[in-house]
Amino acid sequence: MLTAAIVTAVIFVPTFFLTGMSRFLFEPLAKSVTFAITGSFLVAMTLIPLMASRFLAVATHAKEPAFAADRRFNRVRDFYRTNLARALRGRHLFLGAVLVLFLASWGLFRLIGRENPRWFTPRDSGTS
Repeated sequence: MLTAAIVTAVIFVPTFFLTGMSRFLFEPLAKSVTFAITGSFLVAMTLIPLMASRFLAVATHAKEPAFAADRRFNRVRDFYRTNLARALRGRHLFLGAVLVLFLASWGLFRLIGRENPRWFTPRDSGTS
C-alpha cells in the first residue's frame, strides 16, 4: 500500500515543474491526487486499524457465518470453485472457447482509433 502511494505521488511530481498553460491545466489535478492518495494512506494506516480494534468483536467459531456479506462471499467462492473445476475438467473445450473469443476480438482491432460519425457530433474548431 505504501508503494502504491509513493508511485502515484512520484508519477505526478513532474507536473509541478511544468510551465505555461500545461502547468495551469495539470498542476491542480496533480496536487489534489497527490494529497488524496497521501491522506488515504495515512487514514488507512492509522484510523482504520484503531476503529477495527475498538468496534470489531473477536470472531467465534460458528458453523454459519454471522454476517450476510460472509454468506455471500462463501456462495461466490463455492460458485468459483465449481466453475474452475468444470473448466479444468474440460480444459481443451475451455481453451478452444478462449481462442475463438480471442480471434473474434482480433477482428475488432481494425476499428480502434476510428471515430464513427454517428457516435460523436462534429467538432467546432472555430474555423469556417
